[in-house]
Amino acid sequence: MIIGAARKKKRRRQRLYGVIFSVFLLAAAGVALCRFPFSLQDIGKITRLAAGRITEKSADSMSADSLLRGSVFDRNFQELAVSYRVYSLYARPLELGNRSEVARLLAGVIGENQDVIEARLKKPQGVIEIADDLDKKQAAAIRRLKIAGVFCNPKEERFYPEHETAAQVIGFSGDGVGLAGVEGLYDTILRHGEFKGDTVPEIDFAGQDILGSSRMDLVLTLDLGLQKEIEQRLRRYMKRQQASEGLALLLQPETGAVLAAVVLPSFNPNYFWQSTDASHRSLFCNFLDTRLIRPLLVRAAAVRRNGALGRALLPETVAAPDFGLPEKDIEQYETTIGLYETVQCLSPVCDGKEGGQRKTGRNRSVAGGVNIMQLATTVAGLVNGGWKIRPHVLDSVLDRSSGRRFHRSREFDGRAGRRRIMSPAMGVRLRRELFAANKRASDGFLLYTDSAVGVAGKGGGGKYVMQNLLIGMMPKAFPTMLLALATRRDYLYPLAKSAEKGTKRLAALGRQLLPSLYRQAAAWKMAAHVPVGLNKANYEQFLVSRSIDDFQPRKVGAVGIDSLMPRLTGLSLRKGLRRLSRYNLRIRIKGSGRIVAQNPQPGRPLNNDGECVLTLAPEI
Repeated sequence: MIIGAARKKKRRRQRLYGVIFSVFLLAAAGVALCRFPFSLQDIGKITRLAAGRITEKSADSMSADSLLRGSVFDRNFQELAVSYRVYSLYARPLELGNRSEVARLLAGVIGENQDVIEARLKKPQGVIEIADDLDKKQAAAIRRLKIAGVFCNPKEERFYPEHETAAQVIGFSGDGVGLAGVEGLYDTILRHGEFKGDTVPEIDFAGQDILGSSRMDLVLTLDLGLQKEIEQRLRRYMKRQQASEGLALLLQPETGAVLAAVVLPSFNPNYFWQSTDASHRSLFCNFLDTRLIRPLLVRAAAVRRNGALGRALLPETVAAPDFGLPEKDIEQYETTIGLYETVQCLSPVCDGKEGGQRKTGRNRSVAGGVNIMQLATTVAGLVNGGWKIRPHVLDSVLDRSSGRRFHRSREFDGRAGRRRIMSPAMGVRLRRELFAANKRASDGFLLYTDSAVGVAGKGGGGKYVMQNLLIGMMPKAFPTMLLALATRRDYLYPLAKSAEKGTKRLAALGRQLLPSLYRQAAAWKMAAHVPVGLNKANYEQFLVSRSIDDFQPRKVGAVGIDSLMPRLTGLSLRKGLRRLSRYNLRIRIKGSGRIVAQNPQPGRPLNNDGECVLTLAPEI
């Protein structure tokens, strides 16, 4: 009570001092106006000058740069997401002396035409942006010039050097905040600032409770080489077969480590707001018809019925339909092995929920299927000895200051990552018999292909779609690599161009792709040394890409109907940025989630080189 009373008394004293100071300030201003009458234009100049000084004081912090957002690497320490410190050059025209001389000095540093810079300095604004995306050397050179009214402000830019590769897994960030994928799920680690170790239970931080005082980087299980090869081959296959969507997942069936994850069409996270809704779908949002793996599930259920020491299955040519199993037994087995369980791996990019809804009976619709994560983990449980795995993409966390690398927690992976769905003896029996009828088993790997035709959409708007599936594993005795690949075409045969029907070409793709991937993965060795510094080639690529962006033509002229601020509240960030892409605006983003506030307000006129502030909040 005594402490609270003291605090209230202190606040009253502070408010009183503030009122007295304001009275003296107003009185001094009145005397000054009486003795030295200013015009309205002079008052406006003074106001803008004061605002410019406040802007510089709050933003010009070259000597105290904050930590950059942590980088994201693949398992070979290839950069997948990296932040760079760049600088924007500003000037306050009211403080400048000889503008021609100022333009000449600045042109020699930033490499831009002197006349162009001088024209910008003539704009009737309090603070003018002269140049953007300057590096640290240029900013230091400008600082040494000591030009009154000229200053540089630092800012952080996120760059994804591989562009569309693995975009759905990596995700993207805006204004230093992770918004999707790995960037969003592990934002606590990547963003500078301390955090508790138990907030990321899958990583063993060796008993350290508080981390994040220095920059923390993520090392993923993804392999960039494997990822690119799958993407390239899948794109070529889709083009030949005129498929509209493609999915691929490469994982280790014993540990659940995801080596590659492909969703086509993809998007460029450097410009994520320009992508379409279809390309933003994640591995959790593309549903596959469960009939694609029905033959495998029926065979597995029949082996289970016969028991670990029971008789072998008859060949399918002489066996009863579905090996004599009733439909309810097959459905019960699908539930037992966890086909429809939600797979926790990444935060989905799409607006829908993870996983599909269970559909009973033989005629399941495409929309009610399973995603490729559910399918791959289910098949993995059938061939890895009966373990239901939990796939993951995070391998370790790297503390840049100490160079210490924190790996996955064995306790977490053992407790939450795996569970038995069948006895060890049944697991061995199932692995031997599941692909007994596979004609290509002698090649050292196992292949399974199937296709299904279903209806997508509801009511009268439904349309036929065709899905093809490939599952490949290697080696056949005890698979350490599992590839699940699926394509979708939104119409049936005949095709617009000649293409090979059925799954014959898909099987040929698997026979070429799987051994190549296995050789690359077998040759992999964990990097002994963490690379020091940033990748110079990626940094040069970043500067070139920024220069290209800056060279876009800008509309100048009278404010028309197209130069009014559109309404953005209620939209997702991606849709809002896509709607703003036609305007020449600098955009600042606060928070994460959907857009709940905007400045300028809808319908307000927009000026060239203006700024738009978007405030986001998660949906309740």
